[in-house]
Amino acid sequence: MRSKAIAFAMMAALAMIASPRGATPRFYPDDPIAVDNDRLIDVTASHKVDLDDYYDFLKNTFAAPGDRRNVHAINTNTLDEVPDSSWFTNRIGVRDLTATELARGPNREVHFGTGWTITRGKNRGFQPGFKAVDRSDPTGTVYQLEVDPPAHPEMSSGAEVVGSKFYHAFGYHTVEMYLAEVDPATLEISPKATIKDANGRRPFVRHDLEQILKNAARLPNGHIRVTAERQLGNDDMGRFEYHGTRGDDPNDIYPHEHRRELRGSRVFAAWLDHDDSRALNTMVIRRHEGGRAYLQYMLVDFGSTLGSATRFPHDAQSGHEYTIAKRPSLLTLFSFGLT
Repeated sequence: MRSKAIAFAMMAALAMIASPRGATPRFYPDDPIAVDNDRLIDVTASHKVDLDDYYDFLKNTFAAPGDRRNVHAINTNTLDEVPDSSWFTNRIGVRDLTATELARGPNREVHFGTGWTITRGKNRGFQPGFKAVDRSDPTGTVYQLEVDPPAHPEMSSGAEVVGSKFYHAFGYHTVEMYLAEVDPATLEISPKATIKDANGRRPFVRHDLEQILKNAARLPNGHIRVTAERQLGNDDMGRFEYHGTRGDDPNDIYPHEHRRELRGSRVFAAWLDHDDSRALNTMVIRRHEGGRAYLQYMLVDFGSTLGSATRFPHDAQSGHEYTIAKRPSLLTLFSFGLT
């Protein structure tokens, strides 16, 4: 009798589970959302937000900015995936990319001439370089050229180009990054070229160029291999931080520390030994579409990947510990360096 009662109860429970009445739908007609349309509100009035290198380092080293709670990422769809947005575009996760697409990355068909004219000095970053235009290009597009260190030819440029293609394939927005060969004898300096130093902005002169060339690796023919990063003009809106939201972008509603794509970038950074993935190596660009402006968020500067630290190889610590980490530092202090 008891076994019959148990069997009846089990059948009743199964019937209730199978019944559609009273069951909350797990999916909705528009699921899964493939595109997060975060371009709805016009941001023409947005302004450039730049970050101070030293302040950014101190804040992220000695403070704990952002929401540090262990919560689920909040910008995922019902399949726990990241929709396409102004932050991310699903590429290799949607289909198999061809070898040609992987090698091209964000680039287009560009062929450089043999002569460059320097228009401006390079004021940010660790790697020597300058901004210049290809004299054979009728559009006058400005590129930032950076050189390899003399002791390690092709190290930094290789890491920069390969890293940008990896991150593009992963789904992040990256800048166009090319390789070019420059004959130093053909370099010219625009009369309007300037550079900023400790005393402010001043004319870019021949001595500035000589200092850069002195720190550049030479090819067997005497030329210099450089990376050529296409500059994005006056719509550069500065950088973004890995926490909080941007105040002048009403479309930026998810705290950055809880965005799945930014959390996932830690995995890719670990895989590629990218130990310089910080706010200073991000970029925000104002784009225009359908009569409105929106901000696109990008990851840039991959010269510190794949064993490169741009001007020298990574040391053993790079990619394994933070510059200042409490536990390793204390262990080293109290063990007199034996740990």
